[in-house]
Amino acid sequence: MLAGIEYFFQFLAAKKVNSKQIKFSLYYFFSISVYAFILAFFPIHCKVIGLSALEIGIVTAFGTLATVLGPPVAIHFAHHFLSPRKIIVYSSMATVAAFLPLLYTTSLYPLAIAWLCVNTFKRAGDSLVDTKALSFEDGFSFERVRMWGSIGFMLMIGILGPLVDHYGDNVILPFGLMLSVAVLFSSLYIRTEIDSNRGRDRLVSTDLKFINAMPRDLMIFCVILVLAFGLITASHSAAYIYLSIYLRALKWSASEISWAWNIGVFAEVLMFAFFSKFEKRFGLLGSLFLSSVFAAIRWYILATYDQKIVILLSQLLHSFSFAACYTASVKLVAKVLPPVWRDRGQGVILSVGFGVGSVLGRFVIGFFAQDLDSDKELRVLFLISAYFAISAILLLSLLFTRKSILEKKFA
Repeated sequence: MLAGIEYFFQFLAAKKVNSKQIKFSLYYFFSISVYAFILAFFPIHCKVIGLSALEIGIVTAFGTLATVLGPPVAIHFAHHFLSPRKIIVYSSMATVAAFLPLLYTTSLYPLAIAWLCVNTFKRAGDSLVDTKALSFEDGFSFERVRMWGSIGFMLMIGILGPLVDHYGDNVILPFGLMLSVAVLFSSLYIRTEIDSNRGRDRLVSTDLKFINAMPRDLMIFCVILVLAFGLITASHSAAYIYLSIYLRALKWSASEISWAWNIGVFAEVLMFAFFSKFEKRFGLLGSLFLSSVFAAIRWYILATYDQKIVILLSQLLHSFSFAACYTASVKLVAKVLPPVWRDRGQGVILSVGFGVGSVLGRFVIGFFAQDLDSDKELRVLFLISAYFAISAILLLSLLFTRKSILEKKFA
């Protein structure tokens, strides 16, 4: 099966592609496709089993705590105890094992704990794959590889939506389990490209005190960058928790909800495909700033209009609010940090920026959601998302006064 998929990727990928790029494309294809279940349909499952809007926010916040826990723990283990290769495979196995209790759990806190375990193990492996993918050169394109993850998301959500319409909500969890198993097999396929030695054996700096060793101007730049990335991430919380529930309240079918998510991810694919040109035109910092501006516009539109065509068109802005933001952020970290600090730097931006930002956003959005009288009123939560994005705009404007940091080289 994997050999057939490899042929499929080789047939469709660009001409200048190497075996590493195909293997990582395969991993991202399945790993990111899991989010078709996590983002679009797991909140609907929570609603179906009787959780309130606040409780759904709590469960999903437990899931995003995994972004705080998974990457730094995985990197620490990769440096001291196990090789990255083993951690990626073991974490994929643990994800599948932790998924099984979800099939039988309906009460709040057992569900939240199970969801925390599933996401912690998943994010642990993903963070090490990201770090390795960003380290490759010689024709390896991270944007093109990550783009296949978005294609996987589109394909799987396009399958899951009609399945839910035809067979009901009971297919949601088994479908998520199936995708987790696919990630496990792809981690076995990719393992030969991952380091087999621990970090200390590779003479890589493993001291968390690397932050204290940073020059002051670099530290300030990184702190502002992580905070801004966290705010943009927090701005997505209303969509990631309640968009599908809101659309279902507007009488959208599961297939139509899938279309809404797929339009956003299709725009994301285009951004990943052409980000290099976008970067040449606006630079990494300019790209990140524009992503926050378009994020604010996107959330304002969702808070103001409920017409189907307007909602679908607003999803195109996901190309900026997520794809450009994510790519520019991880590439900025790789650009400003010395090689021995980059893996730690990626762990910080994922755990503090993405993780803490997601948790903060989910708790804030969930707190306000509990006072709403109906699911149709969930639209007002997107105004809070817009305020998060505007705060990021103000922070990023400070980085333009420190733009010279991008030209410096730190040992």
